[in-house]
Amino acid sequence: MIAFGHYHMPFVRTLDDYTLVNVSSVGMPRDGVPRAVYVTLTFDGHDWQIAHHRISFDVQAVVQEYHAVGYPGATQMVQRFVAMRY
Repeated sequence: MIAFGHYHMPFVRTLDDYTLVNVSSVGMPRDGVPRAVYVTLTFDGHDWQIAHHRISFDVQAVVQEYHAVGYPGATQMVQRFVAMRY
């Protein structure tokens, strides 16, 4: 199994003999679902159980914070953040 992130799109795929797990993004998932994503990997002694979980978070608070701290390119980041898509 290979687990990785930063691609912002949660998925589990098989390639040859490997299971690929994209854990997605806690703060900026890009699949249109405005909830943070994380993964749990549980080994039951024989197989791995892979589960993506989603939790709500305050999107408006994040948007306000981008502007409050003077983040460079805040307007563009906020547009991407609110759309939750590339």
